[in-house]
Amino acid sequence: MQVAGDEEEVGEGDLIFIPPAADHGIANDGSEDLIYVTAASPPVSMEELYRVQLAPDVPDYDEEA
Repeated sequence: MQVAGDEEEVGEGDLIFIPPAADHGIANDGSEDLIYVTAASPPVSMEELYRVQLAPDVPDYDEEA
């Protein structure tokens, strides 16, 4: 798990706090499926999260597709 430039190994039962606007990401380096639960406050819609924040940075992104 990467949060604001810090990288730590996380596992089942871990709780991670991600400060507002912090760059973050998670990768599954295991052989089992990665399952995680997220909560945001204030709430963020999936459309806002993916279309507005991430899509402009994705090469060849087509909003009409």
